[in-house]
Amino acid sequence: MTEEQDVAGLGAALHRATDSLAAPGFAAHAALVARHRRARNRGLAVAAAVVAVAAVIALSQLPGRSGTERPVGPSTPSLTPPATPSAAVQPRWDPFTVVDAPLRPSVLPERLAPPDSPPRVAEDPMGKAAVAWFEEGLDLRLLGIDGRWRSVPDTADAVSGKLHKVVTPALAPDGRQVAMSTDDGILLVDLATGVQRTIPWPPGPLAQPTDTAPALRWLPEDEGFVVLHWEQTWLVALDGTGRPAPYGATAPAQIAVDPEGSVVERRWDESDLRVWRGGEVVSDVHVPYYGQRVVTRYGRLALTGWGTSLPGDNGPMVLDTATGELVAYAPIRDPDDAYGTSGHLSAVGFLDAETVLLMVGPIRFGEMDVGEESWHLVAWHLGTGGFERLTTGDSRMRHIDVAGDVIAADE
Repeated sequence: MTEEQDVAGLGAALHRATDSLAAPGFAAHAALVARHRRARNRGLAVAAAVVAVAAVIALSQLPGRSGTERPVGPSTPSLTPPATPSAAVQPRWDPFTVVDAPLRPSVLPERLAPPDSPPRVAEDPMGKAAVAWFEEGLDLRLLGIDGRWRSVPDTADAVSGKLHKVVTPALAPDGRQVAMSTDDGILLVDLATGVQRTIPWPPGPLAQPTDTAPALRWLPEDEGFVVLHWEQTWLVALDGTGRPAPYGATAPAQIAVDPEGSVVERRWDESDLRVWRGGEVVSDVHVPYYGQRVVTRYGRLALTGWGTSLPGDNGPMVLDTATGELVAYAPIRDPDDAYGTSGHLSAVGFLDAETVLLMVGPIRFGEMDVGEESWHLVAWHLGTGGFERLTTGDSRMRHIDVAGDVIAADE
């Protein structure tokens, strides 16, 4: 089975394959895909039920039918998807149109293409990085605000023995440090000096082999990292001590960290959005929308949404973290889940409260091979629904991290 066939919707084959694998990270991804499809199926079933009830009621009101023949039951089924506020729903758009979007001036070049062997950061320090780029077989590379690339030595083989050897690095919000999961622990690099060190994985699950390296989220004020392990979210301090986090108890965890201090957790089974501060829940609101790949800032949560009250559409979505209300939603017709579960659309940060950074890889399964698509970093304007393109690269670009604060400050 090709990757194209997998992402195009052969869920049954994926389920059978994961049943025979001990690779937990891959199983977690399979569970995510299955949950997406179950949610969509539930939505379609509810819609069908609503239509059926409406049809029965209509028939009961035809001339010649008595009132005693009307069905007994609630006029509005309790599982009806909530109405989506029309002001928040923007016109449906085609990701292929972003190539024609106006170019937004920024510290980034119009074409993002790092050299294979740029100078080492220890020999040519940088103040801040706007982009962190990692790919298999090459050292981690960083694009400075001066427009030049540097590399972090001895990182090409930092991830080995896994199904997925490409990890997404984690730039600090201010762009002055970068971290990356490795076999041995968390690699941490100070970009002003080039000094790098590895924080060993604490004893326990994090130190055990897995099929994928866990994703990292920076905690504010040098507190360390949120580590999205496949079975339990962990907190790892800069001194290497670790403990299970109070949030993200089930995988796949949907956790986003606001540089200002709060942690936002989207829970699937409870259909809610919880905001944490200092290890305590400060708000917990119902959210009827599904989605993944979450980022937060300015009291808002951006994600790739699906399973909304607009059946069959995926697309970028922003929620108010205090109320759960929909702020903006730009639907995409996405029958093959290219932009939903297959990851060809991700929110990667905020430029300001009204502008979200999206990573978009336009693709049509069946017409294009996975890997031949171009990728674009795009600014999505929540108020107008407009898009601006910041930079473009090839398919290797999909795993980069960007420092939104750095890009916003240097525009």
